[in-house]
Amino acid sequence: MLHENLEEKLIEILAYLPLAIKQASAYMRRTGISTQKYLGYCLTSAKSQTRSLCHDFEDCDRYSSISNPIATTWNITFTHISEKWPHAANSLKVVCHYAEKDIPIELFPGKNEIRKVEAIGVLKGYSFIHERATSEAFDIHRLVRLAMLNWVRNKGNILQWTTLSVRQLTADFPTDQLGNRVVWTKFLSHGQALLELQDDCSKELKAHLIYIVARSHDELGHYVHAERLYRAVLCLKDKILCPKNDIIFGSMYRLGATLGTLDRHAEAESILRQAIKERANALGQGKDFTTLIAKMRLAESLAKQGNYAEAEKMVRKTKNNDK
Repeated sequence: MLHENLEEKLIEILAYLPLAIKQASAYMRRTGISTQKYLGYCLTSAKSQTRSLCHDFEDCDRYSSISNPIATTWNITFTHISEKWPHAANSLKVVCHYAEKDIPIELFPGKNEIRKVEAIGVLKGYSFIHERATSEAFDIHRLVRLAMLNWVRNKGNILQWTTLSVRQLTADFPTDQLGNRVVWTKFLSHGQALLELQDDCSKELKAHLIYIVARSHDELGHYVHAERLYRAVLCLKDKILCPKNDIIFGSMYRLGATLGTLDRHAEAESILRQAIKERANALGQGKDFTTLIAKMRLAESLAKQGNYAEAEKMVRKTKNNDK
């Protein structure tokens, strides 16, 4: 009877919230501690820690009785994992920066596959992440993700973990070739989630992140989104390596191509001329493949405006340079 009363009291403290109950059950099962001891954790050690964790919960004002139990069970479990499996805790500090659904296994940090698998196993075992049935990908509950993000902001090194998250995504983001479309569209949602957090990393990484998200929107035909993001990269142009930087030049010529696709050919001509000129000043008049593509795009914009003579001249000159 006493045992049942303790379980009822614990469930009541956890506000009958399924996620909190599941996390508490997972912790007790994995560690072998009693309900009475876990109840003591909830009432004492975690109490002082949860205020900062639930401070920024979206539901805090409306559902404070719900957000606090999640913060409590999260804090108890995360403290335990940090002490016993720090590499698993570090994995959570990275993946919390991504979108909540369908996180590919490639985005979990670590070059050692055995340790990566172990970290994922720990996080699954404590109900911090859940494996999807169809692929090697995982979901993280919104409130678990938010608790981890709040911990990183309040107690961790936000610059370190945001930087690692961006580096992981940009390194593993597939090329935007048509054959990879299913794969890179899956990565796109995580790139977009990181865009909301990328102010906490260097300008170079920020530009790279925005650029790959822009290219993905471009390939999907979301040209207005692509234009906005390419322009965001170019706003950083004076703060990082200029036309020698492939991301800066790529954003310039792809912006020109996007404007051409949107039938804004005069604007396309202007940005493409600028891109080609700055690239030539930076690299010299070579056979840079991307420059040749930019010149062909410029010729196309010229032709669309009726400037056929200059367009033909540029095409001939470009073809000669390519030989």
